[in-house]
Amino acid sequence: PDLAPLPSRAQPPMSQAQASVEA
Repeated sequence: PDLAPLPSRAQPPMSQAQASVEA
């Protein structure tokens, strides 16, 4: 899984905040 993370996870930490909003 770590070898092929999702595009959302590959993005920078800022994306994590957006992912939280999307979820």
